[in-house]
Amino acid sequence: MSMRFRSGVMVYILTGKVMSVYTTDGTKVWCKFFNTIDEAREQFLALV
Repeated sequence: MSMRFRSGVMVYILTGKVMSVYTTDGTKVWCKFFNTIDEAREQFLALV
C-alpha cells in the first residue's frame, strides 16, 4: 500500500505494521512501527 501526494514530495508506504515516509529522491523522513496492522492502516488512511 503506497500513496504519492499531489505535490510529489512525500510518498507514504505501508508495509505490514511499519509505515515509512519518503521524499521523492528516496530519503526516508519518518518511520513508525504499530502494534497491529489495523492500527497502521488507520493511521495511513488518516494521512492520505
